[in-house]
Amino acid sequence: MGADYDQETTSNTFNLFDPNAFDASNGQVNVLTEQRALVPPFDLNSLGLFTQVQWDATERLQLVGGIRYEKIDLAVGDYTTFFGDFIEGGRKDFDTVLFNAGLVYDASDHTNLFANFAQGFSVPDFGLVLGFPDPGFSVASDVTVNQPQKVDEFELGIRGNWRNIQASIAGFYNQSDLGSTFEFNPSTGLFDILRAPERVYGIEATVDAQLNDTWNLGGTISWSEGEADLENNGTYLPLSSARIQPLKLTAYVENETLPGWTNRLQALYVGSRDRAFQEDIDPREIDSYFLVDWLSSIQLGQGTLQIGVKNLFDTLYFPAYAQRSAGFSDTFNSAGSGRTLSLRYSLTF
Repeated sequence: MGADYDQETTSNTFNLFDPNAFDASNGQVNVLTEQRALVPPFDLNSLGLFTQVQWDATERLQLVGGIRYEKIDLAVGDYTTFFGDFIEGGRKDFDTVLFNAGLVYDASDHTNLFANFAQGFSVPDFGLVLGFPDPGFSVASDVTVNQPQKVDEFELGIRGNWRNIQASIAGFYNQSDLGSTFEFNPSTGLFDILRAPERVYGIEATVDAQLNDTWNLGGTISWSEGEADLENNGTYLPLSSARIQPLKLTAYVENETLPGWTNRLQALYVGSRDRAFQEDIDPREIDSYFLVDWLSSIQLGQGTLQIGVKNLFDTLYFPAYAQRSAGFSDTFNSAGSGRTLSLRYSLTF
């Protein structure tokens, strides 16, 4: 049995500057003219009470389960939005009971199967809810956007641990009757929060191998997709790439070149994604990119000297988030870092 408690106080102020002074100085002088509340001060408190049990049903079968009660309180005073609208403050609280259960079955001395069910409970981003409310919004009112999200999470997988190889693969499926997603509103230039049934699913896999005393290699794969019934009519549309990341592959090869000196090459591939773009959810598609890093670690004296070169081939690329955001404004169209050399010496004591 146990308990946890968390308290947060959040606010955000937006600074406005004189554009004429900025232009006259060729972008070197900013004169502050006004400060507005982008997100009003609000308090968010959460309390959780839980208990968890574990039962070794047989020598090969282990069962676990638990229950959790969670209560979340929101409090905000009267405030004026960035656009000058008065909003009446108030208090709002949410609570629910959550369950989890799982099992691990040792199919052999080197492999086991696992299955898990868990429930998650969260509230939407109140910074967006309070900062850009709809007309007539009231904190204490029972509006849909204020309702918390309860998620059912399912996972099934297999793990293997042999003498020189470790591997795992797992699939997951998450479902919520009232998910939180964002839709760009071109008339306001802002994101609207949409609450709708949603589902997210995917596969994750890892593998590591020790070829001999000096060579290791491995990699991971992560793929996910998701849809939401935005019109609540049974038709599911893809979730934005702000929520769903493209296919991600990693790989590495590592060599102990000399005793105390290790070199590692690692690669990252981020795939393309255009499902949300084709359905007019995202402003543009995501293009793939490929990066390679080199890392070297040397035991030197009482510490470790680490030398690294990120983006070894100086590839010009745009991170997935920047690509998606560039559809809204060129301000976000920023390339990733080019070839970057790092040097660090660390001591452990």
